Amino acid sequence: MPKNVPYGVWIGVASFFFGFAMIWYMWWLAILGVVGFIVTMIVAANEDEPEYVITAEEVKKVEDARFAKLAAAAAAKGEGHNHE
Repeated sequence: MPKNVPYGVWIGVASFFFGFAMIWYMWWLAILGVVGFIVTMIVAANEDEPEYVITAEEVKKVEDARFAKLAAAAAAKGEGHNHE
């Protein structure tokens, strides 16, 4: 699964600054936005481990715990499925 990384937000902020600066002819801010965008792309491209692996046993354990919670909540509400 991919890791939660803020690169998309950083690229969006840098792009916003670039667009704002280009509209109002603020060249120093436009350059800063482009540099921020490029640096973020380089950092993201050089990520050594952009994802992590979840084993089937770990998924089963998490899902079993979730289903047990759901069953307990349903039993507490009295919403058992009695199909008579």
